[in-house]
Amino acid sequence: LMREFEDHYKGCERFLLSDNYRCGTDIRETAAAVIKDNRIRFKKDITSPAGMEKGLVRAESFETRIMQYEYIAREIKKLPSEKLPETAILFRTGSEAASMAQVLLTHSIPVCYNEKLEDFFDKKPVKELLSYLLFAMDGMKREDYLRIMNRPLRFLSRGSAPNDTVCQEDVCNYYRNDPVMQKKAALFFAQIKMLSGMRPHLAVRYIRRIIGLDALYRSEAAAGDSNAAKAPLLMDQFEEICTSMTDIGALKEHIEQYRITLNSGRKDISDRNGVKLMTMHGSKGLEFDRVYIPDLNEGILPSRRSREALQTEEERRMLYVAMTRARHELFLSYVKGTPGNEMIPSRFIRGIRYLWDQGFSKC
Repeated sequence: LMREFEDHYKGCERFLLSDNYRCGTDIRETAAAVIKDNRIRFKKDITSPAGMEKGLVRAESFETRIMQYEYIAREIKKLPSEKLPETAILFRTGSEAASMAQVLLTHSIPVCYNEKLEDFFDKKPVKELLSYLLFAMDGMKREDYLRIMNRPLRFLSRGSAPNDTVCQEDVCNYYRNDPVMQKKAALFFAQIKMLSGMRPHLAVRYIRRIIGLDALYRSEAAAGDSNAAKAPLLMDQFEEICTSMTDIGALKEHIEQYRITLNSGRKDISDRNGVKLMTMHGSKGLEFDRVYIPDLNEGILPSRRSREALQTEEERRMLYVAMTRARHELFLSYVKGTPGNEMIPSRFIRGIRYLWDQGFSKC
């Protein structure tokens, strides 16, 4: 509409608001390097008034998203509490913001997030991992057995567990006339016995890689299950949480405290004194002392749905908006993936050469 204004009102005069009073000069110049590639826009050179500070721009890359989120959480943990309300983490969509909120809460960092936050430990991939741990380490309860007996598929029947506590003898007796199923049941309980002697994070790794939960979710994602595609990040987060747990008792206590926090009078974690989590679109018009922008990857920004030039330019404009919310500090990061599962950095940041020399190419 603004670009068409002069077509409708001939002879009007244009005034460009080209002074940026918010961002440090390095932050402004980095944002300008992003937006300059947009063709459908008013051409203008944004400058800073004399005496503006330089500001700080940092860049990092990480093998996984959970490593990225954990790094940001540890950075924020170092800040004094009075600086948290002036700290924001900006995302392209709300689902990434929700994942970051879960990580911050596990680090006991107050969060201002105005969307409904679901119970992390009630999400299906996490619930299945937890049921494996509870079944192996906390009484072999029937409810846990029913959740995991066919994840991955073993063709075990609900009838094989008639009691509240499940034992190998009952299951094998149920299949006493079926040698193939007896063998499958025996393998299942052998794996459960292995889990029972492990620390929680090693047990999670065993469930994912040896028992096969990772492979199961990959096949479901390949078949078009959009929820299954989110499973790796959730399982990574759960595995990271388990690294600090000495045993199943510590993990159960952690989950109980988390749920007390989650349900303490509200379902939207919205502590005004906490770190602000929001989408890039929701950050318009706001400003913060420090801004973190993670997940700068192809497929996220721009999204997979941005196929036309206009859509891509709008995505780039959103990143520009997000970057220019920062007064003093700006942190940019992307996930490079692991060997065999490489991820591509967003095309929007590839032209910022000094950031690649500083951090993107080193991590």
